[in-house]
Amino acid sequence: MTLKGQKESFSSQCALFVCNKWDLISEEEVKETQNRVTKLLKKCWPGLDPESEIIFMSTRKASLAQDYGVITGEFFSLMGAIKSMVLKSNEAQLEMHWK
Repeated sequence: MTLKGQKESFSSQCALFVCNKWDLISEEEVKETQNRVTKLLKKCWPGLDPESEIIFMSTRKASLAQDYGVITGEFFSLMGAIKSMVLKSNEAQLEMHWK
């Protein structure tokens, strides 16, 4: 929501890109595909921090692992990234309202 006359802004630090179905990519193509996706996203989203804002995962594998009481590293990273994004977004909203 913006006030009349104010331009809406969206911080690149409050974005999260989740690349799902990563289990369908062959092991030989993983790095190349990750690099290509990262390059394309950075081109469209210049302020992107690939380490914290792009998650490559398989929800199928995460779901199967949870059936056995295990949390995959990918799912753990996703939860951490969501937490971080929500906290940054809240902080940005508070700053905007205090100005």
